[in-house]
Amino acid sequence: MKSVILCEGHDEVYVIGYYLYGTKNWELKKEAKFSKLYQLSKKNHNNQSMKIYLKGEDTLAIWAVGGKDSFKKPLKSVFENTLDHPDDGVNQLFILLDRDESEISECLTRIENEINLSGVKTPILENNKINTIEFSFEGESYQIKIIPVIIPFEENGALENVLLNSIASEDKESEYVVKKAKEYIEDFYRSDFRERYLNHARLKTKAEFSAAISITNPDRSTAEFNKLLTSHKWYESDVVRKHFEMIDKLL
Repeated sequence: MKSVILCEGHDEVYVIGYYLYGTKNWELKKEAKFSKLYQLSKKNHNNQSMKIYLKGEDTLAIWAVGGKDSFKKPLKSVFENTLDHPDDGVNQLFILLDRDESEISECLTRIENEINLSGVKTPILENNKINTIEFSFEGESYQIKIIPVIIPFEENGALENVLLNSIASEDKESEYVVKKAKEYIEDFYRSDFRERYLNHARLKTKAEFSAAISITNPDRSTAEFNKLLTSHKWYESDVVRKHFEMIDKLL
């Protein structure tokens, strides 16, 4: 089985990788190749990154595409390689996307349009569901499972909102930590220094999450984000598992 998770940025690669390692025993293999027949191409090496995970005979690529408006070329690469090499192509494609201030239906429509631009006709997509694209090659029938995961499900925001909610759900102390972290960042966000440090709402949410993690793990507060991220077992939370339900089920 070959699977790909397309996500927006580097942080998501660490989040998903840590989750799958902690819950499903997927192992990161630095020298592993996704396929011996082709390469999933990264067009912008500065903004994109890819990590290959293995579990038994299964291969998984977690691919940060470089932002919410950068899915078109990676989608094209996935479909072109799968159509050219169906016996070793991608069996299931997860598209993890922050909804930000949009409705989930708007995000799904944008994904549909970008898949269609890659030359593959997609059905009307449903969020957090298996959507199937069927094709034939040399008389044989094949299919690719498309699983959009637009998050959060019940509020505007991003992956960091889900992680914050997971921490807050642990106990009263953790709930208080998240509350105070949000208040601290909100106070700064209203200051004259906002434009220099937090000039976008998305950065504000990331800062809230980093502040909460730093409070719960003060001895690691100066660590790199990926190390700070792995200092907390947020992947055990029901809040996170709810949003990663299809990843759990299919991987």
